[in-house]
Amino acid sequence: MFDVSMAGHLQVLDMEGNNVSDADQLKYLRRMPRLAELNLKANPVANTFPYYQKIKEVLPKLQSLDDEQIGESFDLFVEEKQKESRRLSMQPKPEVGEQFESALSAVLAVFSESVGLNREHICQGDMTLFESTCTAVI
Repeated sequence: MFDVSMAGHLQVLDMEGNNVSDADQLKYLRRMPRLAELNLKANPVANTFPYYQKIKEVLPKLQSLDDEQIGESFDLFVEEKQKESRRLSMQPKPEVGEQFESALSAVLAVFSESVGLNREHICQGDMTLFESTCTAVI
């Protein structure tokens, strides 16, 4: 980001998907006081907690971030984004849920109802039955 920041006359900078990963690199954007629109979507740095706060510190006059209008209050924008980040980080990742369903289907195929294991036992947390069935089959 150091090299890009030398173009202090830029008003729009779109670096979507460029593998910017370190929040410390954002400090170089301070050298771009005319920057009104910044897009860093699909960069690892955009998934870090200090991302929005750091952008606000180095570019307080920014009008658009990651294709979203900031509005009248950058503070309010940052607060909403941080709440959204916390909420999303607390939710299970979709791919994990898909992996669980796939694994569960495979387990159910192997441990059929004939050995006393079905979806309700696993989903309701009857681990004793699950463990004993696994041990019996192994």
